[in-house]
Amino acid sequence: SAETVTDSQLEYISSPTLAGFLAKNPAVGMHMLAALSTALSRAQRKVRDLALKGAEGRLATLLLELAGHENPECPDGARLRYKRRELADMAAVSTETAIRFLGKLRARGAVDTDGRDIIIRDHASLKKIAHREMRKSQA
Repeated sequence: SAETVTDSQLEYISSPTLAGFLAKNPAVGMHMLAALSTALSRAQRKVRDLALKGAEGRLATLLLELAGHENPECPDGARLRYKRRELADMAAVSTETAIRFLGKLRARGAVDTDGRDIIIRDHASLKKIAHREMRKSQA
């Protein structure tokens, strides 16, 4: 299932229609393969994280992904607007665990909060937590 943020309209394309379109437009097919490959990689990472990382590692990884901080050159200060329950659901933890961990991160200076917003202050600290959690789980 999916939920839209704004009013949206969905269309259905039958398999034969799509196949015909892709036969005439192979570049579109290549872009679709790239998008599917990216989605599959993301799903594989999520399964790995669920299996190998603890709650804090999954939450740290999620905050980094949401802020786009996979790039070590990315500046701090990204502002995320999510309900604590939404973060908990995305990281497969309880809301209480997410709230507790955000409190720890705030105490360490890794994030600030402003109402519903979470401001990433130190993505390097989040990366250390995410990687430490992975190593701890593999030991």
